[in-house]
Amino acid sequence: MDFRSQQSQELKNIFGSKAPPFKAASTFYRPELYNRPENEVDFYDYINKRWAVFFSHPCDFTPVCTTEIVEFAKKQAEFNKRDTRLIGLSIGEIGDHIEWVGDIHSNILNDTPFPINFPIVADEHGDIARKYDMIDKENTPTNEEVTACKQTLHIIRSVFIINPQKEIRAILTYPMETGRNIDEIIRMIDSLQARADHGHRIVTPANWQPGDPVLFRQDNAKRRAGRRSDIEEKHGLPYMQYRPLPKGLLRGHAEGSQQPNYPELHQTPIEPRPNLVLAGPSTSGTSGGLAQNGTSALETTSDYIRTLSSREVLRI
Repeated sequence: MDFRSQQSQELKNIFGSKAPPFKAASTFYRPELYNRPENEVDFYDYINKRWAVFFSHPCDFTPVCTTEIVEFAKKQAEFNKRDTRLIGLSIGEIGDHIEWVGDIHSNILNDTPFPINFPIVADEHGDIARKYDMIDKENTPTNEEVTACKQTLHIIRSVFIINPQKEIRAILTYPMETGRNIDEIIRMIDSLQARADHGHRIVTPANWQPGDPVLFRQDNAKRRAGRRSDIEEKHGLPYMQYRPLPKGLLRGHAEGSQQPNYPELHQTPIEPRPNLVLAGPSTSGTSGGLAQNGTSALETTSDYIRTLSSREVLRI
């Protein structure tokens, strides 16, 4: 049977759907914590009651995916501040995953303070990929990042952002030739957590950065009744209403914000291959299309926003 006919039906509604659970061998081992065989990770146990970023790779030892693993490792502290756990997936055997992580540690991260402190799970037969609808619909993919894998099962490069209720809150899909923007993933977590922490009426506008004004969705009844209180209409449009959301109110930017004290996770010991040269486009540059100086794209509202106190945000 063609594996494409076995696609999971678990993500019909996508946003708000429960992230499918799974258990799989990984590059981590915690037998004393999980009471399971070495290297097995239970996805739900691992993320527990935290946010999670679950990302996939078509296979190991590819250049673009290698740069992404490196950048996730470098940004680990930022995800920790947001109470967010990282977990990757790659098609293939666990031994290859362990060797790939060893290559990255020994040849790229060896002189840095950035260990790969998150697991990469082995989805050898694509069972997890099917649950998350990651299977590439193209019968004969031609991109060299895929064909170099020498796999009969091809998956797309996806990112799932999952909330503590284990609901899928965002999905990002990237072509094989374009590295993921880790800063944009962090920005999206900030936006999702702003709504989760400070009110369901909060939405963030285009090019929003932490500290910029947020949009406030007021229901039609209140709008018709004129109950605008301290909310201001902008551009003469009743649906363009803003509130301040100071950067310090976001959990990843709170003053004195520190990494949570998670139990240490142990990387599986390996013997790395020496003198391996890994290359690929860097993903550590600036975020495309986003304001680089921290200024809001909505500068016409900035004078008004500054007059509002931060406590007014919490009245939503």
